Amino acid sequence: REYFNVSTWTGNDGTTNITGLEFEPDMVWAKCKSATHDHQRYDDVRGATYSLRQDADPAYQWNDGLTSFNSDGYTFGANGRTNANNETYHGWAWKKGATPGLDIVQYEGNGTNRTISHSLGVAPKLMIIKNKSGDFLSLDHDKILQEVVMAKLKDDVPGDLDNYSIYPKNHTFYEDSNMY
Repeated sequence: REYFNVSTWTGNDGTTNITGLEFEPDMVWAKCKSATHDHQRYDDVRGATYSLRQDADPAYQWNDGLTSFNSDGYTFGANGRTNANNETYHGWAWKKGATPGLDIVQYEGNGTNRTISHSLGVAPKLMIIKNKSGDFLSLDHDKILQEVVMAKLKDDVPGDLDNYSIYPKNHTFYEDSNMY
């Protein structure tokens, strides 16, 4: 509970404060369960009001989506994707750091082979990479799961995912130029 918590709420078209987490989250992933809305991810690197959507749209700023990370939770505004009246939502909140095993890294792709730093101290077992300005989404699990995940994503993203490579290490990950 000190690094991860799950919350459920009913939207009210106003402000909803999610409290009682016992930590200030660094990432919140929210999903409406009673209506068809895409997943919304918020993190402290891009800022509370910026959502990374899991559909084909790029990153988006909602002034009325998540409005703040708080000392023991988070707050949503009136956005229908996260707080529509009488809709049911689930939120998953994480604290980042080496002990909980979460890091959030932002970088700008440049089409070259390169190494990018993270602060976990161990090779990540799961990486989620989202292009903020386009529709590419890649999940990279341990090598055993990589082919299954890539096969599932293959129909939903442009290009040939067989050529994209990410090699996680203890303090860095390597991406090849085919990511772009």
